Amino acid sequence: SCLQREKIDGSGLAPYFRVIAISGDVGVGKPDPKAFEHLINRFGIPASQLVMVGNGLRTDIKGAQSVGMQTILVDRGDPHAKGDETIVPDITIPDLTTLDDALAQLQKTGEMDPMDGID
Repeated sequence: SCLQREKIDGSGLAPYFRVIAISGDVGVGKPDPKAFEHLINRFGIPASQLVMVGNGLRTDIKGAQSVGMQTILVDRGDPHAKGDETIVPDITIPDLTTLDDALAQLQKTGEMDPMDGID
């Protein structure tokens, strides 16, 4: 979880989120729904208002969708972002520079709070 925090801090994204959760801090790994349910229960935020931004279809996207979260796949061409056509993220972006636009798209649906996040 320290490595994930370093990545988030180094990306400059942390100030844009009110909540950032790291699955390693929960004691349950993704894609186990319990990792996502922990966040939902801890903060009392409805799953439909949370957005998972991740780069793995099976771990990040499938796990988040299993509890009703919206999803953004960051597909930089990594193999774990491909391979399972049954898992379809709400939005796919090529890198984090387009995250603002993707969050704005989801916000237009009226379902999400753009300040919530999980890793």
